[in-house]
Amino acid sequence: MIRSRGVIHRDFKPANILLPPEAPRVIDFGISRFLGATSVTPSGLLGTRGYAAPEQLQNAPLSTAVDVFAWGCVMVFAATKRSPFPAGNGEAWREQVLHGSPETGATREPLLRIVLYCLHKDPAQRPTARDLMDRLVETHSAG
Repeated sequence: MIRSRGVIHRDFKPANILLPPEAPRVIDFGISRFLGATSVTPSGLLGTRGYAAPEQLQNAPLSTAVDVFAWGCVMVFAATKRSPFPAGNGEAWREQVLHGSPETGATREPLLRIVLYCLHKDPAQRPTARDLMDRLVETHSAG
């Protein structure tokens, strides 16, 4: 829904997802931005360590790909109870996000393949939200 409204959340994480019986809800749009805003860069607000995309750490222009990256991080957390980039201090974490491989632990196929696609370092190589949804539906239908 937020994609169809042209919003980049920029802080998508487990604490910002509610799971009521009717459907999941994303909350806390405190640092979100509209696509096409005059500045869609981090502007000093990076979101939460463990869920921020590489481009958020490089002061690069942002797109909805940051939320797709964060979704991949949330799925790893759901499977393992750990961030895929668990480095302790800020600089080690930054290095891990920018150059390291995600630690996916107990994340299993077919979800693992989709998650790794979402965690690609290059935002242009990540799926769009629509592509991600299509892949999830296709995987669920095949299973």
